[in-house]
Amino acid sequence: MAIEYVLELTGADVDNVAHLLTRTATNAGLVDQAGGEPNVGGTGDWLDSGVFLRAVANPPLPFRDPIEKKLGIAPTTSVLFRFTTADDPVRQTHDMVRLVSVLLTEIRGDAALLFNGDVVWLLRKGGQLTISNEDDFWEPDLQALLPQPFDRASLPVL
Repeated sequence: MAIEYVLELTGADVDNVAHLLTRTATNAGLVDQAGGEPNVGGTGDWLDSGVFLRAVANPPLPFRDPIEKKLGIAPTTSVLFRFTTADDPVRQTHDMVRLVSVLLTEIRGDAALLFNGDVVWLLRKGGQLTISNEDDFWEPDLQALLPQPFDRASLPVL
């Protein structure tokens, strides 16, 4: 069973998101540079930690998006983070949060980080960043990677 997180972004251009992810992953040493730049905007690519990373545009749906319905945000771009169970989950989580932080800093729209499609770990709406206080996910070392300031609160489940 795969462990998946998706960062949903509003008002974000998928090409810009892919470029930011590629630049950040390369500059931070999260990918083996001998293999060339990661292809996160196309078919997706793997980070050295074992995270599969892919940015995709969200096409319009013929019905109201559950994220829009429940959270009040309409995502235009999704970033998939799929963890491999054979690799270190702590390292994978740190790599993901580093990349999420860059996107939150560089892209000004609303955002939501979802675990397995329904658990909301992070929500930015109207410029206010809130992280979930429901679990031990947001350990102090991960909180330190996030853009400041943020609040902690109970976030809805989709």
